[in-house]
Amino acid sequence: MELKSISVKNFRNIKDAEVIGFKKANLVAGGNAQGKTNFLESIYYLSTLSSSRMKTLNDLISIGETYFSLRCKVEKDGLSKTLDAFYGLEKETNVRVNENPVSKKSEFIGELKTVKFSPEDIDLIKRSPVERRRNINLLLSQISRPYLSDLSRYHQVLAQKNKLLFQVSERGADKKMLSVWNAQLVETGVRIVKARLEAIDSLKTGLKELQLKISGGKEIIELSYKCSFDINGDLVKNFEKKLEEVQEKEIIRKASLIGPHRDDLVFILNGKDAKYFSSEGQQRSIIINLKLTEYMLMKEKTGEEPVVLIDDIFFDLDESRRSAILSVFNGMAQVFLAGTEDKNFEKYFSEYSLIKIEEGKVTINGQKS
Repeated sequence: MELKSISVKNFRNIKDAEVIGFKKANLVAGGNAQGKTNFLESIYYLSTLSSSRMKTLNDLISIGETYFSLRCKVEKDGLSKTLDAFYGLEKETNVRVNENPVSKKSEFIGELKTVKFSPEDIDLIKRSPVERRRNINLLLSQISRPYLSDLSRYHQVLAQKNKLLFQVSERGADKKMLSVWNAQLVETGVRIVKARLEAIDSLKTGLKELQLKISGGKEIIELSYKCSFDINGDLVKNFEKKLEEVQEKEIIRKASLIGPHRDDLVFILNGKDAKYFSSEGQQRSIIINLKLTEYMLMKEKTGEEPVVLIDDIFFDLDESRRSAILSVFNGMAQVFLAGTEDKNFEKYFSEYSLIKIEEGKVTINGQKS
C-alpha cells in the first residue's frame, strides 16, 4: 500500500496544501509548532476518521474556518483509490471512496491502513485504560470491518442500556427491560472480546521476541487482557452471569459496569506491572516494539503493508538505538517520519522525499504545494 498524494484544506494550521510525489521514505521536516504533526495527522484521519490528539473534531478545523477537507490517492496492487473526508462545525461529516459517498465508517476505515508512532503512543502504558482500548480498537477496525461494525453496534446498545438504567434508578422504570439490552450487549460484546483476545495472542509473541532482542535478553514482556468477566470457558454464559451479579449495582450507579468497554490491556515486564515498575526508556521501547508487531499483524491479516507514520520519537535516541530501529523501517513499504531535518537521514534511507513545513506551508523536494 502506498500513499501517492494528499490535499489538505483548513486542517489545523495547514490552510491549503496539495502534495504529490511521495516516495518509499518521506522526511517531514520543520521547526517546533510549524505543522509537522498536523500533516501526519491529516494522513491518520484519512485512515481512521479520528484524531489521536484532539478531544473533538471541531478542534481540527483551522481557526476562523468552518470546515476542513482532506483528499488522498492510495495505490495498492496496481490499483488506485481516491479517499475524501469533509467535516464541518455543525458536525456535518461526508466521506467518499472513488467519489462515491459511503454511509458507514466501516466502508471507509482501512482503505488507507496506517500504524502510528507518536509521543501520545509512547505514554500508552501509563495512560488510562480508555487509551489502551482505543489503541486495540483502531488496530482491529483497520483489519476487520465486522469488528468495526460490532463495535459501533455495541456502543449504540450501551447508550440505550445506560439510558434505561437512569430511568430505572430515577423514575422507577421496569428493570425487566434491561435483559433485552443485556442480550444484545452479550451478542456483540463476546465477538469483540474474542477478536481482541486473538489479536493479543498474536501481538504478545512478536512483542516478547523484539523486547528480548533490544534488551539483550534482559527484559521479558508479557501482554495480557484484563476482562471484566471470566474469559475461561463459555464466554456467553460468563458474561451473562456477571451481568446478573452486578445489575443492582449498575442501577445504583446508573452505568454499565461489565463488558468490553471496561476492559484493559496490561503490560508485565519481568513479572511486574510495567505501568508502575518500568523506566521511561523501557516503556518507550515496549511501545515501539508493540507498534512494530501491530504493523506485522496488520500485514499478516490483510495482505497489505500499512503506511507508517512516525512523529518525532526517534531523534532523541542515541545513535546506536536510532540506527537499529530505523533500519527496521527501511524494509517497510512506505514511511513518513517527522522531525528536524537530519543530515544523516540518508544513512537509513537511500532515497527519500523531503517535505518541509513552515507555518503550515508545505513544500516537497523544494517545490511549493
